Amino acid sequence: MRRGLTHLRVLVLAGSLALAGAACTADDAEPDGPAPLTLVALGDSLTHPVGTGTDDDWWRWANPEGRFELLANAGVPGDRTDQVLARVEQEVVARRPAWATVLAGTNDIGQGVGAEPIIFNLTRIYDALAAADIRFVAITIPPLVMMTPDKVATHEAVNAWMRERVEADWPGVGVLADWSAALSTNGDGISPAAGFFPDGVHFSAAGAQAAGTALAPVFAAITE
Repeated sequence: MRRGLTHLRVLVLAGSLALAGAACTADDAEPDGPAPLTLVALGDSLTHPVGTGTDDDWWRWANPEGRFELLANAGVPGDRTDQVLARVEQEVVARRPAWATVLAGTNDIGQGVGAEPIIFNLTRIYDALAAADIRFVAITIPPLVMMTPDKVATHEAVNAWMRERVEADWPGVGVLADWSAALSTNGDGISPAAGFFPDGVHFSAAGAQAAGTALAPVFAAITE
């Protein structure tokens, strides 16, 4: 009788161990697909809605498959590029993301700042990220309403510099995301598309969707 009970206990114990082993194997299994890449969104009021899920949040259209995990929104309304530069160490580098988006320059142009200071500040922002081994997506300045000829020239000069230099000067680190054509009339990169910028600067729901949709292929290419 005792031998039968002992044999039964051994079988029960063996079965329990087998179930425990199966549970451990299931828990230790690799999740489907790669883990999302961490990212901080840096910029001005055009970045401020990122991650909020509001109508003007272009992020949800740019990142529909969750390829990136948003660590923080570092978009401050009204900031010029010099003010964005002043925050980059504390608000981006200190968080150690794999990636950052950089969208700045709109307020500089609105306040009459020339192309040279804007390019200087953007260069220093990109350099700070590169030095910290943080890859970045440099986003062109979107079209603006009612710009003077001088402001149009600045807008074109900064975006032309970004198209020419971002991936050449920061190879393997900087990626250009040029959404200007998608947000403009006839793809000219300067004239805002009707209905996209109701106050002349900030996105409507349609503008945010167009903006994010234009960025989505760039985000997808980064994570492939």
